[in-house]
Amino acid sequence: DIGQVGDHSWERAVQAAASVYAHVVVVPGNHEYYRVQGEKELGMAECDARMEDVCASLPNVHLLNKTSVVIEGVRFSGCTLWSALGEDSHAPHFLRDFEAIPDFDKRIHTREGTAQAYLAVHNEHRAYIESVLSEPPSTPTHPHVVVTHHGPLLAMNTKESVYNLSDGFVSDLSGIINSDRVCLWVSGHTHQRIQTRCNGSLSISNCHGYPGYQDTRGYQSVVVEVPSPEEEWLDTIDPSAPRAECVTWYPDKSEEDMPISIVSSLSVGEVEKGSRCSLV
Repeated sequence: DIGQVGDHSWERAVQAAASVYAHVVVVPGNHEYYRVQGEKELGMAECDARMEDVCASLPNVHLLNKTSVVIEGVRFSGCTLWSALGEDSHAPHFLRDFEAIPDFDKRIHTREGTAQAYLAVHNEHRAYIESVLSEPPSTPTHPHVVVTHHGPLLAMNTKESVYNLSDGFVSDLSGIINSDRVCLWVSGHTHQRIQTRCNGSLSISNCHGYPGYQDTRGYQSVVVEVPSPEEEWLDTIDPSAPRAECVTWYPDKSEEDMPISIVSSLSVGEVEKGSRCSLV
């Protein structure tokens, strides 16, 4: 959600992040696929291709779109994820995705058809997540971080349930999350700042929201410490300890001297050039 591919605002945001951080991990949000007035209409596949081209031209930028990458010994897997709409969901009637994303709107004009198209994309992304979480860890000390735009737990959203819109923001993946497979899950989309644990695995969101709106007040630039196998001090950690116990959330601390630090959300200008890793 850092810009729209159709008007190149997404490209400019990624380039700005790449000039500040040593590594940038990018996961597409929903707004990336929105149609732009006055510009050529792009389908999701065309948007994906443009994002891949932009990131391929920036050696320190890693696009996670049902893909994984290893950075300094930490594995990152990611995708948009989307969400599992319920049969009684009001989301197709009220959320902009269902009119602003051509793949969900232009070719399908009924509520049922739109929901089916959306669910098909979600199921594809969920299948990817399930596949990477079912793989055995590469090594006992190989931390695994999952990054998605939509939330993996119902607890990651507290605002929309009263309107029966929550399933347009989050899904319940608690049955496949555990600390042996993923130490940290970073998500966004809800414009909220939340942290919780699921089966020992830390799940966080640190959303900025729309600039100038009240829902941005909870945002803070934060650091999450993830131990890397390359760090000597990792040898002091009990190898039988759940992997998630080695992850620490620092809402008010700089990333200096940390093994690998993840700067949550796009905060260009708030952190010095050369910071270890930014998630956008």
